[in-house]
Amino acid sequence: MDPKILEINGWMYKDELNWLHQVATNIPDNSLLVEIGAWKGKSTIALYSADKAKLKTIVTIDTWKGEPGHIEQEKEVATNDILSVFLQNCRAFEIDVKPYIPNTLGPQYLVSDSVLAAELFDAESIDFLFIDGNHEKCGQDIDAFYPKMKPNGVMSGHDYFYEFLQTELHKRYSIHFVINNIWVRFLGPRCPEWLPFPDRAEMSTPCIPGSRWSYEVISIRPTLTYLNPPISFPKKEGQMKISMVMPVYNEAKLLPCHLELAAPFVDEIILVDGS
Repeated sequence: MDPKILEINGWMYKDELNWLHQVATNIPDNSLLVEIGAWKGKSTIALYSADKAKLKTIVTIDTWKGEPGHIEQEKEVATNDILSVFLQNCRAFEIDVKPYIPNTLGPQYLVSDSVLAAELFDAESIDFLFIDGNHEKCGQDIDAFYPKMKPNGVMSGHDYFYEFLQTELHKRYSIHFVINNIWVRFLGPRCPEWLPFPDRAEMSTPCIPGSRWSYEVISIRPTLTYLNPPISFPKKEGQMKISMVMPVYNEAKLLPCHLELAAPFVDEIILVDGS
């Protein structure tokens, strides 16, 4: 990823931008990627600038009028044409972005409310969705776009640790992993091979203090042999050692959910400490 992308005004860190860039690079040609929320294009250009981006359909959706109640954005919208700034930033990175035309390849943009925009996409057509628009509408975005996702697609979004967003998200489903502040859930039974896999501590997430539960992953499924090096989880009290599981807040209630999330990644889970 071009490090100059970090200079664009926005709210995303280097690791997050690199991950998005990898997604757009790794995903197969002719895939459909949709981003909700572009602002000045920081995350969008990380996607647009991926290798062979012209062989994929990458659509970003925004009103470019700012998020209601976001004081910084409201001030900028009052004095600037943010869509023009977005397009200027794209040109600075030599990205030829076009208005959205269904069933065409390359970087595209769509000026629209995100929920209304969902109607423009066919059912089961989207391979990768990234939600980072109006956080108060995150639940509406999920509901509107879920039918548009391919059965083996990936839904993700930014600002996982924003409390209202997290509440809306978990009303609907659990997630598989977090990259800094990006949440990720894949819809199929397996993690797609093109999806960049986290290589840091997110895969072994601390549990609540004093938790009695501890798990140990025995082996990674052969279908995940592309992970290099293989994942290992040291046995340690008070830590969830199931791959891709977030911290739990009610361990007894959520235990079945943890086991379900772990199933695509492991051959065997042993309860090594619990009652």
